[in-house]
Amino acid sequence: MDIKEIVSSIKGIDERFAKLILKYIDSYIEMSSNKTVTAKNIINQIKRNVKGIVFKHLDGNVSGCVNAMGDEIVLNDDLEDWVLDNTFLHEFTHQIAKNEYIEDSWLIQPNCGLKVGQDEYAEFTSGFRLTKWEVDGNNYAYNKAIHLLDEWVTEWLANKMSGFKNAEVIIDNNGFFRKKTSHGYDGSNIMNLLELVYGGENIANLITGFDLSEEERKSIIPIKELHKLNEMIDSNAVLNQEEVNIFKNLKPPYMKTPNITGLILYYISESMKQDKLEDKNAYLQKMLDVLTRAYSVSFNYKIENCNSYDELMNIYNELSIIQNSIIWHKNLDIMNSLESYKNFEKLRESFISKLTQLNINNKDFASLYLGPSEMLEKFKLEESMIQKESINNKVTR
Repeated sequence: MDIKEIVSSIKGIDERFAKLILKYIDSYIEMSSNKTVTAKNIINQIKRNVKGIVFKHLDGNVSGCVNAMGDEIVLNDDLEDWVLDNTFLHEFTHQIAKNEYIEDSWLIQPNCGLKVGQDEYAEFTSGFRLTKWEVDGNNYAYNKAIHLLDEWVTEWLANKMSGFKNAEVIIDNNGFFRKKTSHGYDGSNIMNLLELVYGGENIANLITGFDLSEEERKSIIPIKELHKLNEMIDSNAVLNQEEVNIFKNLKPPYMKTPNITGLILYYISESMKQDKLEDKNAYLQKMLDVLTRAYSVSFNYKIENCNSYDELMNIYNELSIIQNSIIWHKNLDIMNSLESYKNFEKLRESFISKLTQLNINNKDFASLYLGPSEMLEKFKLEESMIQKESINNKVTR
C-alpha cells in the first residue's frame, strides 16, 4: 500500500484528519536531512501504532488521549474546532513516537524512561528491562520520558505541523509576563528557543528518532539524539560556574560531564515540581538565560558573515523569536537585571551595528526596540485576536 492507502485504512478517519496526517508527513520529511530513512520510519510507525480514531466524552479538561490497547487516538467529543487539529496531531505524535519491540518474549520499551545513575539495571514496569546507558561519561536521568522528551516536544511538534496559532498572556503575581504559544503544555517559549538553537529536525528527533535506522531505534532514542545536540555547541563555552556546580551536587551523580542539554532537562524537571507560577517562571528564566547564551554562538558567526538584506532579515526573524519568547516585566529596571534580556540587548545592538556597516536603514527593524509596556500591549492584542477567532467555533461530534 502507498501512504495514502495506509492513512485511509485507519479506522474512523475522515478527510480532515487524513489531510492533516499527509501534511504532517510531508512537512517532517521536508524538515529532515535524512529523508529516505525518515519517510520509511514514519510510514512504519503509522502502520504499527495508529489503528483508529474515536470521539468520546472525556472527563475534566482532557482534550485527548491514547488508548494503548487498541492503538487508538481518543478525542474529546466537545472540543473547540480551533484546537481540534492541534490536539489530534499531539496524540498522533505520541503514537508514532512509540518505540517498542519483542525480544526473547519480553516487551522492550526503550523510550519508557531512564533513571539509572550508578545502577547496572533498573525496572519501571513489569516486563521492562533496562541496562545502563552511558554517553560521554553521563548517565542521563529522566522521569519516564515526560516533559521535554515527551509532552513539551510533542506539543511543539503538533503546533508546528498543524499551523496552530495561540497567544495567551501569562502574568504571575510578581508582575512577570510572557506569551504562551501552545494550548496545552506550558513550555512553548522554551521550545521556541530550543528550535532556534538546535534546529527543528533535531528537537523533533529527540522523541521520534526518525533519522535512525531500524537497528539504532532499538535503543534509548533520546540518548542518541541528545548526544548529537551536545556535539553542536561547546557547553564549556556556554555554562557558567554556578551551572557547572549544579551537576556536581546531583545525587546520585548522573551527570559527570556538564552540558547544556542536561542542565535544561534538570531545570525542566525542577520547574514541573513547582505549584506556583512565580516559581515555575523562575526556572523558565534560568533556561532562557542558558539558551540565549547558547544562541549567541551561532548568532556571532551569522552576523559576522552576513552581507545581504535577505540574510539580515533571517537574523531579524530569529531575534524576534527571542523577543517574543523571553519573560518580560513592566519595570524596565527589573528587565535590565535579567540575563536573558541583557543577552537579547547585546544581540540586538550587534545586529543594528551590522545594519550601519552595510548602510541599511534600520527603520524596517524598529520593532526590536519595543519596551515592556509595548510588548504587553502587543501580546494582549494578539491574544484578543485569537479569542475572537475561536468564539462560537466549537465542533460537535
